[in-house]
Amino acid sequence: MDTDGIRLLKTDIELLPTIISVYREELANLATHLEYRDKPISAAIVEQSGFYSYYESRRAEIKATLAYIEMLEDQIVGGLWKRYNEKSSLSLTQKDKEHYMKQDAAYIDIRTKVLSVRCIYDQYCSAVDMFKQRGYDITNLTKLMIASKDNDIV
Repeated sequence: MDTDGIRLLKTDIELLPTIISVYREELANLATHLEYRDKPISAAIVEQSGFYSYYESRRAEIKATLAYIEMLEDQIVGGLWKRYNEKSSLSLTQKDKEHYMKQDAAYIDIRTKVLSVRCIYDQYCSAVDMFKQRGYDITNLTKLMIASKDNDIV
């Protein structure tokens, strides 16, 4: 899956904070999108599928972006491993090599990027779960309303 985010990152990895900020701004609307009180049940039902699909698709995009960033991390780790195994004049144990790699600026930078994307991914996973719960709530309310034969406002 080649998302817009991945296409942008392929041209310039430094665009990652901008991409993440766009996703964060969209999450600012989450509380409003989850609210269904004081709405007719018909409106809440119509909104449900649209919002659920929207947040699920955004979650999938972020998951693909996370996979891409993790791939870049693997490339950096591989390069560092090669450097400490093949090009280092020092005789290092495997544990020493791992410690040197974890102190490398490129490794720290890519790990920070991975963690940033993983954080926003987890937030979208949570949003999707909230919409699943909202769907259950609306279903239960609908069943209650049908049982009472009223078209109440939630």
